[in-house]
Amino acid sequence: MNRSCGRISIQFLIVIAVIGTGGWFGVNEFNERLIFVKETDARIAAPMVTVSSRVDGWVTEVLVDEGESIGQSEPITQIDARRDELELRQLDVLLESISADREQLLAERRMVSEQMRTQLDSRNSRVEAAEALVQSLAPRLDLARTELARARKLSADGVVSKQQLDQARNAVYELEGEYLGAVARLAEAQSERAETIAASGRTEVISKELDKLGPREALLKVRRSQRQLEVEDRTVRSPSSGVIDKVFVEAGEYVRAGQRLLIMHNPDSIHVDVNVKE
Repeated sequence: MNRSCGRISIQFLIVIAVIGTGGWFGVNEFNERLIFVKETDARIAAPMVTVSSRVDGWVTEVLVDEGESIGQSEPITQIDARRDELELRQLDVLLESISADREQLLAERRMVSEQMRTQLDSRNSRVEAAEALVQSLAPRLDLARTELARARKLSADGVVSKQQLDQARNAVYELEGEYLGAVARLAEAQSERAETIAASGRTEVISKELDKLGPREALLKVRRSQRQLEVEDRTVRSPSSGVIDKVFVEAGEYVRAGQRLLIMHNPDSIHVDVNVKE
């Protein structure tokens, strides 16, 4: 009898404990339903960014792994850039050649200008000297001719001897020779000066050649900028900070411009969408 009563008491206590525990959980559940909203129809989403190649080429290296966090502008894929780098160096050589040509032409123009200035100064001096001689001989020749005419008249009147007449005639002959020689030297000096002035046009030719270098250099610089962009595009960089979700290429693969290389998302821009029943 006592054993039966003991078993009933233990069973009763167990039932009471179960009921109490269930009641406690029930009260907590009721309170949570009053305070919180629970829903199983929910989605977590984040903006996905697809990174693609801008150029064609062989992938030489994939620098990230799936699940890896990267910062903005960090390299993620390398595409073979050897051909573009060679063309870039070739353009640099051409630009250096133009710079060297410009320096050479400038030096040549300075040298020609200096030579022409020196020669022109010399030619001007010769012309001035020849003009001065002609100008000094002209009145002397006029005077000698006047004296000869006077001597001839006086000789006809018997006032001047034949010897004096011959002297006056010889003086005219000598001065005419000197005058004609001076005129010839003046003409020669003027001709040489004209040739020097004409030769100074070489500086204009050099200036035109220098002007031609400008457009050539500008075109090469544009081509170099384009090639530099292509070299930079062969190092594919992360457009923003984020986490790599999926990589679609491996080293050794050939990719086309526009082909996707990987997908990534920004963990700081995660959105939770929940359908709550009213």
